[in-house]
Amino acid sequence: MAKYIAKLHNSATGQAVLLFLYLFLVVASFVAGKASRDALFLEQFQAVQLPYADIAISILVGFAVAAYVRLGRAVSLDKLLVLSLSGYIATAVLFWWLGTHCRFAWLYPLVYVWIGVYGVLATAQVWTLANYVFTTREAKSKFSIVGSGAIAGWIAGGYLSKTLAAAYGAESLLLVIAGALTLAIGLVVVIWRGRAISDPQKSAAQAQAGLRARLQQIVSMPHLRTIAVLIGLSSFATTTAGWQFKAMAKQAIPATAQLAAFFGEFNFYAGILSLVVQLTLTSRLIKRFGIGPALLVAPCALLIGSAGTLLLGTLSAAVVLKGFDQVFRYSVDKSTVELLYLPVPFGIKVEAKSLIDTVVWRLGDGLAGVSVLMVANYFRATPQKASWITLAAVLLWGAVALMARKTYVSSLQSIVQGLRPQKQRVAEFAEARVSKNFNRRKIEKILALEIAQHYRSYQVLQQLTEITTEFPERVAELQRSMRLESGRIFRLLAILYPQSDIESTYAAIRSGVPVIRDSALELMENTLQPELHRLLVPLFDEALSVGQRARLAARVLEAAGLSLQPSAAAAR
Repeated sequence: MAKYIAKLHNSATGQAVLLFLYLFLVVASFVAGKASRDALFLEQFQAVQLPYADIAISILVGFAVAAYVRLGRAVSLDKLLVLSLSGYIATAVLFWWLGTHCRFAWLYPLVYVWIGVYGVLATAQVWTLANYVFTTREAKSKFSIVGSGAIAGWIAGGYLSKTLAAAYGAESLLLVIAGALTLAIGLVVVIWRGRAISDPQKSAAQAQAGLRARLQQIVSMPHLRTIAVLIGLSSFATTTAGWQFKAMAKQAIPATAQLAAFFGEFNFYAGILSLVVQLTLTSRLIKRFGIGPALLVAPCALLIGSAGTLLLGTLSAAVVLKGFDQVFRYSVDKSTVELLYLPVPFGIKVEAKSLIDTVVWRLGDGLAGVSVLMVANYFRATPQKASWITLAAVLLWGAVALMARKTYVSSLQSIVQGLRPQKQRVAEFAEARVSKNFNRRKIEKILALEIAQHYRSYQVLQQLTEITTEFPERVAELQRSMRLESGRIFRLLAILYPQSDIESTYAAIRSGVPVIRDSALELMENTLQPELHRLLVPLFDEALSVGQRARLAARVLEAAGLSLQPSAAAAR
C-alpha cells in the first residue's frame, strides 16, 4: 500500500488523489471536532454566547497567522506543514486528556476556539499546497477531485460524530483529530516530492515583510483585494446562518449527546448531497459557464435559504439554510474560489493566500458575531429575524463575485503580456493591426475553415506518426505547416478581438512555459465566445495527445458537415 501511494505523485491525477486524501483527513477530523465543541459548549453556555467564541477565534487567528508567516520565512512549505500538523496532534491529545481527567470551567470555550483556529489554518494549508502542485489548466480539471476530499471528509466526520459521540461521549471525537492528522503527515511528504512548481525564492525585502506589509500588499492589488472581500462576505453570511442553525437546534434538542449526534447526522447527509453536486455539477459548471456564474451559485442558494428561514422560522427551514451552505459552498464555491488564486504570482501567493483564507475569513466570522450579539442582546431579535443580516450579506457577496471574475481575467492578461517578441509582432500581426475596416462575417468564415483545416491536420498527423519510421520527413513538414496554420488562426482572432490582446496570448502559448501557456488558454476561455473557445482550446492544450485531438477532430468535422477520414495513401 505504501509503495502504491509513493508512486501516485508521478502524475497530475495521482497528485490530485493524494491531495484528496490529505483534505479528506483534515476535514473529517475538523467536522468531528466541530460537532464535539458545539455540543460541549452548548452544554455549559447558552447559544447567544456563541458569538463571543467566534469573535475570540477571529482575534486569535490573526496572532496564529502572524506566527505561521514568521515561521514560514525560516523553513520550506513542506516542513511548515509537518510542524503545524504535529502541533495540532499534540494539542488535540492534550484537550482530550483534560476533558476526560480534569475538567475546568473554561476548558470547553478553549476547545471551541482552538478547533475554530485549527479548522481555518489546516484547510487553508491543503489548498496552498495544491497551488504548488498544479498549473492553471491542471487545476481547473483536478481541483474538483481535490475538493471532493473535503466533501467526503464531511461525510466521514459526520458519521464518526454520530457513532462515537453516542457511544463514548463528545470528548472522544478529539482523538479523531490526532489519528487523522498522523496519517496526513505522510501524505504531505509524498505530495511535496512530486510537486510541479518549485518553491519560489524570496527576495530579502519579501523575507523581512511582516503581517502588516502583507495586508497592505493585498489591499494594493485589485485581484487579491477582491478575493479578500469576497471571502470576508461569504464568511460573514455563512457564520450568521450557522448561528441561526445552532440556536434553533439547541431550542429543539436540549440534551448534549443527542445534539452532538444531530450535528453529526446533519453533516453526514449534507456531505453526501455535496459530494453528488461536486462529482456531477462542479467541473461541468466551471468548464461550461466559467468562473463568473460558478461564483454566484452559493450566494443564490443562501439567498433562497435565508428567505425561507425568515418566513417560516422553523428548525427545518434552518436545516435547509445550513444545508445549502454546506452543499454548495464546499463543492462549487470552494473549487471556484481556489481557481481565483491561480493568476497570483507565486512569490506572494503563499503568504497572501494564508492571510486571506485565515485572517480575513475569521474577520468575517468576528464581524458576524458582533452583528448577532447586537441584534440578539440589544434588539432582542430571534434567530429567525437574524435572516435579515444574512440576506444583506448574501446580496453584497453576489455583487463582489461579479467583480472577481473581471479581476481574474485582468490578472491572466498581466501574466501573458510582455512575452511577444517585437520582430514576431511586426511580421505576424501587422495584418491584424492595419485591418480596421473588414467584413466580420467573411473573417469568421475564413477562421472556421482554418480551424477545420487544423483539426484535419491532426488527423493526418495521427496516421503519419503511426508510420513515422517510414515517413519522418513528412511528419516534420506537416508540423511546420501546422505552425503556420496556428499563426493564421491567431491573426484572424486578432482582427475579430482587437481588445483582447491576442498577440500576447499567442506568444504565451508558444512560450513553452507550462504556467504561462496554461494561463493564456484560461484567458482564451474567459474572453472568447463560448462556441469559439470550445473549438480552439483543445487545439493548443498540451494536456491532450495527438490521438485525442484526432478523435476530437472526427467529431468536430462531422458536426460541421466537413467530415474527412484521411488515409495513409492520402498522407503520402
